[in-house]
Amino acid sequence: MFAVTISNAQSNDIEYMSPVKDLSQDEYLKAIDGYLKMSFTPSYKEYRSKTFSFLGKLPKNLNSEALFTDDAFEKWITEKLKFSKFKSVEEAVKLRKLCIDLKFKLIRDNFDIYKLLGRATPKQVIEIIKPDLRPDEPRI
Repeated sequence: MFAVTISNAQSNDIEYMSPVKDLSQDEYLKAIDGYLKMSFTPSYKEYRSKTFSFLGKLPKNLNSEALFTDDAFEKWITEKLKFSKFKSVEEAVKLRKLCIDLKFKLIRDNFDIYKLLGRATPKQVIEIIKPDLRPDEPRI
């Protein structure tokens, strides 16, 4: 659950709480099955492979805010390149963009699953995305 505060011109704050998220049992099972099937697709495997490669080349002291925008990442990796495993800033920027593009493709191709994830409780999300939490691979 999250809260959004909206202020009007007179500075009266109105807090809006999103409705409690929860999937029905049928939706929950559909999401688990769909995510598992997705995890065996070539596009999912490519996304995971490229993302693990990207994350493995980043410096250990990652500032997660540096990943939010293209400009912030380029500035950050320029400063930290010598602590990374990238050969150049261009390589880092290109691989980051590829990972983002692959994630957007996954979302487009599996939009129904991602819509269900957006409505799932945190506990449901953990169960749905278990293919991402395999102990033999680093977490994304």
